[in-house]
Amino acid sequence: MNVRTIAPVILLGLLSVTFGCARNADEIRRDYQRAKAARTADWLERAYDLAGEWAVAYLSDHTDAEDEALTKWMAQLDPPSGDAGNSIRSAPVTEGGCGVCDLVTSAVRISRGLYVVAAGFTNDDYPQYGVGTFFLISRAGGKYQIAWTAAGSKDKRVDGLVEDITKLPPSAKGHPRFYLQNSDLQGSGCWLQGQLSVWEWDGTRAIPLLIRHYTSNFDLSGGDGPIKFDGQFIRVRTKESFKAFMDYSCSRDPEGEWTIRITPEEVMDLGVRRVHPELDLIDDLFDRINRRRNAEQLAAPTVISALQKTYPNGLAPVVPDWKLQGAELCVNLNMGEPVSHIFTLSRAGGTLFVTSVKDVSRACNSE
Repeated sequence: MNVRTIAPVILLGLLSVTFGCARNADEIRRDYQRAKAARTADWLERAYDLAGEWAVAYLSDHTDAEDEALTKWMAQLDPPSGDAGNSIRSAPVTEGGCGVCDLVTSAVRISRGLYVVAAGFTNDDYPQYGVGTFFLISRAGGKYQIAWTAAGSKDKRVDGLVEDITKLPPSAKGHPRFYLQNSDLQGSGCWLQGQLSVWEWDGTRAIPLLIRHYTSNFDLSGGDGPIKFDGQFIRVRTKESFKAFMDYSCSRDPEGEWTIRITPEEVMDLGVRRVHPELDLIDDLFDRINRRRNAEQLAAPTVISALQKTYPNGLAPVVPDWKLQGAELCVNLNMGEPVSHIFTLSRAGGTLFVTSVKDVSRACNSE
């Protein structure tokens, strides 16, 4: 069943600031450098304000700037600390301070005279940690202004560092829409914790249509990140959870695909589809055996009896590898000593079923 997820309309922060005359860029950069050097309690908010002013200064002279040009300009406000030769080894970024902070910015024009600009900070030693914000810049009366902001580091609904801004087709009312891909503060190991949010601009405020966290894996994300948009669907490659098998962060299993459909009328959350239902079936089978629950809908009685005899005390193994060939699923289990099983599967009416199981001495990835 499709489940429609529409987040409530919440105004994260509204700021309408018009700069009568854009300040000289060198002056803005000097103020930014002073704020970063002082590191007062409110320095992140001050840095975000100056990043906004920096963007407005450029757009005042380049009224129809392309995304790439504005993004390159934003990077000139604060080159990476490694390039500047002033690295300071310290703790990760936090809400109140910063170790080796590098300003990360991006910008996308979502309609004529309207830009989404993101600014945030990461850390040289801990790149998975970050804080950030985003704001919208619009042109009114021939002048650019910051029309709305997500309220900087105090905003708790948009977490982490904005890594990607993608323009979406407008709504049925003609309102510009976009989505943000954010990295989260909780990422660790091979896991990639993130947040996806979809927004609509109604002329005065950015309205959140969907905000949700997800877990992915660096192997799943690839070089372009875990999120793709094909013009109609946003698809997110996710790392889900097993029931019986032990999980470890550097494995991409169990793999999922979260889908959101974008139409002019609505944004619809279609939920997560498990990419490898065959592996999920074996996980579910072991879970039922462990819990002494009926598993006859999943496997033949001979299969259940064989597994109960092999694992009388239940099990929670790591699955380092598996391989599907035709109707046979070979699964390596690591329980101190490696064990491999080949499960023969059948499918009737779209339902998977285990018809037989046998132990094998070779590993599943062996020819």
